[in-house]
Amino acid sequence: MNIKTLTFTFLISILSLVASAQEITLFPGFLGYKYYQDNTQISKADVKNLMSTDAHANKYWKKSVNHQAIGAVLLGAELGLALWSTQKITQGDERIWPLIGVLATGATSIGFSLSSIRMKRKAILTYNENKDMGSLKLGLNPNGLGLVYQW
Repeated sequence: MNIKTLTFTFLISILSLVASAQEITLFPGFLGYKYYQDNTQISKADVKNLMSTDAHANKYWKKSVNHQAIGAVLLGAELGLALWSTQKITQGDERIWPLIGVLATGATSIGFSLSSIRMKRKAILTYNENKDMGSLKLGLNPNGLGLVYQW
């Protein structure tokens, strides 16, 4: 019976090392976002690979990428309309329609960019919630040395 208990404890300890949850965190950086997995910085490609393992989180991640692309296209359109508006102003032509175009594409671009950030955060939170299973480790508890389940 003592060998069975020892074997069971050993198997649980090995399982807890393999099945420990690793959360992803997102921090804004100067040229984009920085991603961390348990205090280790990881690349955006690594995050994309991790998101592909969870279908629900991957859905939000793909929406985030699509919204970011739409926002970038609209930002380009805004810049083009701003240049066109500047040309119209220097020539003394009608100014209202180019200005309306600049404002509309700018507002829409900002909306899609903010939506992209929100979807990115939602994808990471969904991934972390689905992977948060805790870990079982050998450590100190109120009764002495034993197995400790950590959330």
